[in-house]
Amino acid sequence: MEHEENFIDRAHYLQVIKLRPLFPVPLMTLPPVSPIVNPSVLSNITKPVLEMKLEDGSIFRMGGIPQNIALEIWQVLETRKINKELPLDSPDPRLTLSQAIIELAEVKRARITDIIPQYNVYVAELDLIPEGFGKPITLQMVPSHAILVALRAGAKIYVSKNIVEDAREEEIEERKEDEGYFDV
Repeated sequence: MEHEENFIDRAHYLQVIKLRPLFPVPLMTLPPVSPIVNPSVLSNITKPVLEMKLEDGSIFRMGGIPQNIALEIWQVLETRKINKELPLDSPDPRLTLSQAIIELAEVKRARITDIIPQYNVYVAELDLIPEGFGKPITLQMVPSHAILVALRAGAKIYVSKNIVEDAREEEIEERKEDEGYFDV
């Protein structure tokens, strides 16, 4: 498949050049929690993270990745690491949604485009050309799912420069405020 490197908004994006899923310590190995800890926070700290190295050398992390999607991403990456030519077949004859999409369309790229601030979640867009349709369409998706589809299709992945810059600024502020640190 030929990729369009220079899509219209290319200047507003950084390409992901390396990717690794990080799996946190399982919940049952954490110490007992006090009643003041929010259960939703606890749930999020036990979910996988996708760490992406970008073309400018910076690192971008996305947390709260569903366990099954992170595992599928890891499987695709491990299979490709062993042999880039190996098919990504599964012994299970049923298709996952990511497999179905690449069967039905030519995937051009996945782009992490925005954040929904009130929910603190990212938004991705998957650029593709459905089989027999002839013209490109863009689907808004959960970013981890869009990344999985792009990996399966061999398509490139991009992150909005604005999102990367906002994440950097937030990290700098957290360091200034010593967020997450306890006085000893």
